[in-house]
Amino acid sequence: MQKLGLELRNARLEVVDAEPAPAHERAHARAADRLSSPAIEARGRQGVGASLKHFAANNTETDRMRSSSNVDPRALREIYLRGFQRVVRDAAPWTVMCSYNRVNGVHAAENHWLLTEVLRDEWGFDGFVVSDWFATRSTAESAKAGLSLEMPGPGNWYGKKLGEAVREGELDEASLDRIAGDVLRVYERTGVLDGTGSAEEQTLDRPEDRALNRGAAAAGRGCAPPPAP
Repeated sequence: MQKLGLELRNARLEVVDAEPAPAHERAHARAADRLSSPAIEARGRQGVGASLKHFAANNTETDRMRSSSNVDPRALREIYLRGFQRVVRDAAPWTVMCSYNRVNGVHAAENHWLLTEVLRDEWGFDGFVVSDWFATRSTAESAKAGLSLEMPGPGNWYGKKLGEAVREGELDEASLDRIAGDVLRVYERTGVLDGTGSAEEQTLDRPEDRALNRGAAAAGRGCAPPPAP
């Protein structure tokens, strides 16, 4: 795990994706969730953050930009959110990526209950929340819900529109300060603000590095590691 974190750091990757087991594969979920936390922690020790995704109840690819995952509150917490909760509390990922779908009728990117009440207030998450690509659908509502960053950039809803929303009274300055602070905290962790981050990209291409990457790729696909050449 530590060596993989070093590989990522040398590639100048400050934040990479991480995903707990999907809720419809609960037979393997507990083991997968227990593996997620050490992987995220090892990356963090090398100065590489993880982006935990897709939050939450992202259980279909069909029409996922418009679909709503309507889930009973108990099932939502005990099945669909449990893996995220464990990883947030145990490993403190730097970012969380919200999903495309609605959760009980409210888009994840606009869901204050999900992004603020549960993720931040209950679980203590202190990083930033990023949208999945083109999942943002509003300016003020998303910012008030706790969406820190619209992706990809430059986006359609954030940027100058955040300032306009404040001037027009649709968004209070405290909400804007809060999401800006989320992003700045992660910048600080990467070393960008004090000039110690984003060093020159390096390549680790030793035989042991190749073996490590082959093994990690094979394990990620549930395969036995290939033999060394």
